[in-house]
Amino acid sequence: MSAAKTCRELGYSMPAEWEKHDAIWLAWPYDPTTFPNRVDKVEATYVQIVKEIHESENVNLFVTSEDVKQKASKLFKNAGIDLTKVTFYLFDYADVWFRDYGPIFVKTKNHKLAMIHWNFNSWGEKYEELLKDRQIPQVINDKMSIECFKPGVVLEGGSIDVNGKGTLLTTEQCLLNRNRNPTLNKTKIEKKN
Repeated sequence: MSAAKTCRELGYSMPAEWEKHDAIWLAWPYDPTTFPNRVDKVEATYVQIVKEIHESENVNLFVTSEDVKQKASKLFKNAGIDLTKVTFYLFDYADVWFRDYGPIFVKTKNHKLAMIHWNFNSWGEKYEELLKDRQIPQVINDKMSIECFKPGVVLEGGSIDVNGKGTLLTTEQCLLNRNRNPTLNKTKIEKKN
């Protein structure tokens, strides 16, 4: 990223949630601590989610190992899912709540794509074992090789909502909490773009 130019200054904006997009990013469920006595049920639910989504867009799916990839592929095939519309990413992630730690994609009016790699600190460093998930945006960009902005702000992607026209909704608790961005105030946060 150019130190002199922000994402917004370079003409990028985050599309609204409801705008058409090409793909979704998910992480396959596997952890019995997160899903006690029900990993199989959650996997079956993910199969149904992927089945519905893949009809209209591509699915990028993180899995923890080649064995998990093979298992998911078999489940998808049995459900009639077109595996050419699923791209697997192998990485030892901790949690499936991808929206909070994954990158946020932005684009220009000419549809040039870039990503924002926010700092994910596991919801205020509550869960040390989940901190490795902050590497996911870099793993993605290693494959995509697109411009990547790093504004240096702790943010969970699920804590914001945008209208695609420059308005972002969030809560002060998420961004201004001492366990997220202790050196930033509301004015400084609002200038990050």
